[in-house]
Amino acid sequence: MEDLNLRDQIKLFNNAQIISGINGAGFSNMFFSNTNTIIFELYPEFYHDSTYRILAHCLNLKHYYLVGQNSQKDNVHPQKENVFINLKSVEISLSKIISENKLGL
Repeated sequence: MEDLNLRDQIKLFNNAQIISGINGAGFSNMFFSNTNTIIFELYPEFYHDSTYRILAHCLNLKHYYLVGQNSQKDNVHPQKENVFINLKSVEISLSKIISENKLGL
């Protein structure tokens, strides 16, 4: 989101059926989403900030999530951990989301 101007961010969120990404400030743009938009948030293993889950609920958006794994063995601050997301898990999750919500993707 940091590479897009505000107008492009609004347009992107307003036209999206599913918005997915790692937990972060870019999700605040869900204010510009339609009520049918689905939020699919990817969490780091040890940092589960519920801000955007709560925001999605307040906006009547469906919210799904997947928790990744910390790829580091050292003691790292949870907001700075590197995250490994299993692509097969993402594929399975997205398939379920698409099917459950009868999306024509």
